[in-house]
Amino acid sequence: MSKTQITFDSSQFHAMVDRLSGPQMKKAMFSTLRSSANILKKETEAQFHSRINKDGSSLGLNGYKVTYKKNNKKVTKVRRLVTVIINKKDVSAKVHIMGDFRAKFFEKGTKERYTKGHKITGEYRIGKRKYLRRSGKGGRRGTIKAGYHFRTAQQLTEGKIFSDMEKRLSKAIIRISKRK
Repeated sequence: MSKTQITFDSSQFHAMVDRLSGPQMKKAMFSTLRSSANILKKETEAQFHSRINKDGSSLGLNGYKVTYKKNNKKVTKVRRLVTVIINKKDVSAKVHIMGDFRAKFFEKGTKERYTKGHKITGEYRIGKRKYLRRSGKGGRRGTIKAGYHFRTAQQLTEGKIFSDMEKRLSKAIIRISKRK
């Protein structure tokens, strides 16, 4: 059995890096950060969507539309579950699930939830504090079990993100140098 030896000549790669200016190199770093953060984003969304309700429907957390008026025109934006933010000052990336406020309940879970009576019939005071008097019976609304989807996605993708960082950086440098 013969062993095959592979050699890699990195002189062309270093020549491309030398040709790039400071702003172009920063652009390559931001591109690498964004692509790495998007790996975690996709895995987090996959983890959330893997959770299925008893009736077979998904959680409905793939995004929701927000409509508001700006300059007397209707504007509709789609809010996403997972948000990626690239900080250009200190060259860092942040991935968070607070793009949809409901996601935190499925991530961390809730304790037992109850409603109060439905109809307000009056009020009463204890000291200076005012309370509402309600008629009707309160209802039990249950709990949400913690899913830890974001944490699971972090653990699954951490190795992949950091091990392939050099490959993604070299791809970004090659792409930017071809444009030049």
